[in-house]
Amino acid sequence: MTEQITQEASLEQAQAPSTQTVPSRPKQPRQLVRFTFFKLDPQWQLLPADIRQQGKQELLKIFEEYAENGLMRSFSLFGIRSDCDFMLWQATYEVENLQGVSSKIRRSRMGPYLRETHAFLSMTKRSVYVGKNARGAHDPRLVMRFSRPCAGAA
Repeated sequence: MTEQITQEASLEQAQAPSTQTVPSRPKQPRQLVRFTFFKLDPQWQLLPADIRQQGKQELLKIFEEYAENGLMRSFSLFGIRSDCDFMLWQATYEVENLQGVSSKIRRSRMGPYLRETHAFLSMTKRSVYVGKNARGAHDPRLVMRFSRPCAGAA
């Protein structure tokens, strides 16, 4: 009888799904990246200089506050594109950070004069080209170098 119970127990163990799991690598957090293009209304230029200066300072303060929670870079497109004057590039792990900064910009003094012409949202993860022991400096193998034109080239 004991032998039969032992055989049944070993048979059940063989048929039971394995509880051992294959160790998996932890998932890397995904970053949200947003490219937002803005056009400044020409009416802004008609405002008094002190009001415009206050609006610029307020916008800079919003950018500095955002820098605590994510990455933001601004790029001037004035004279390059006719449909937008500047672009904001934002990267963060929380969608609320993107929504918060957008809301603050719209409520700022400059907000009513800014029109969002384009906005692109994407999700990305850490580059496979960045090693585990990144020292903060770029790996020289991954940096593109541009040669200077020859002295004789016109």
